[in-house]
Amino acid sequence: MKYKRVGLGGTFDHFHAGHQSFLQQTAAQSEHLLIGITQPELQTTKVLSSQIEPFSIRAQAVLDFCKKNKISCEFFPLHDIYGPTLTDESIDAVFVTTETEKGGAAINSKRVELGLHKLPVVVTQLVPAEDGRPIASQRIRMGEVSRSGKLYSTIFEQTIQLSDRQRQFFSQLHGQIVRQPSASYNTVCSCVVGDSSFETFIANKWEYSLGCIDFRKQRVEYQPSSLVRSKITVHAANAAGEISAEFAKVFRQVASDSMTQHTQSVIKVDGEEDLAAVVAVLTLPLGSSVYYGQPHQGMVEVMITEEIKDGFWEVLTASA
Repeated sequence: MKYKRVGLGGTFDHFHAGHQSFLQQTAAQSEHLLIGITQPELQTTKVLSSQIEPFSIRAQAVLDFCKKNKISCEFFPLHDIYGPTLTDESIDAVFVTTETEKGGAAINSKRVELGLHKLPVVVTQLVPAEDGRPIASQRIRMGEVSRSGKLYSTIFEQTIQLSDRQRQFFSQLHGQIVRQPSASYNTVCSCVVGDSSFETFIANKWEYSLGCIDFRKQRVEYQPSSLVRSKITVHAANAAGEISAEFAKVFRQVASDSMTQHTQSVIKVDGEEDLAAVVAVLTLPLGSSVYYGQPHQGMVEVMITEEIKDGFWEVLTASA
């Protein structure tokens, strides 16, 4: 059976492969789609809601995809879970995913309460990421997966010995030189790599979430102050010129704890922490910041975006 006009809704943040499949599955069973795209009042409880794209960007992504795939549609701002399903008599079905079935049930409960007949609720399947779990906008905002479902953490399951080309790439400037953190940026999580940078943060009482130090400055050992030593919460081994699986695992756990418990954590690296910034970029959520020292230039500030994550991942996975 093919429906004429159907209703569906969602945030459609960081428009991804799952969104594409949802629209395609719906269009295959419908002639025209009425697509509700959430407004801020429906987003406040979502994880990292501050990183949800503006309505205009989300709506444009939906329309561009539908136009490209010749899907007949129209969209509207969604201020509640019902949208026009309680008033538009032309809607003859509601499409949901396996994660939003409750929304379809709520619509029909409200319709019955208003003396209206129930609408068919069609459930579509989600698209899995590389780990088998569904691709979701929340996971993209958390920095776990790409829009296609690529899982960033898999690169660190084995210790990585960097090639000369990879070391040269990561020695380049990947952010901007700053004298202090950008006050205007709404940082989700900030990571400070390197003893000099970390001491600067401590001295200025700047906020940070994570720190990585190795008791070296420009690869020369030194004795940090008792204040710096007191900040250490965990140790992890990492040899020079590599990213150890042990360090990456510890970093992921510390980052998770810091985000969920709102604590500050510092990893003392037994070896060298020069490449900790790479792990940070591929681990932390979008909207986070990473600070590290650049020889003879100063402190670098890297704002984590999808583009920089994908760029780092491609360099690490490329053949030497």
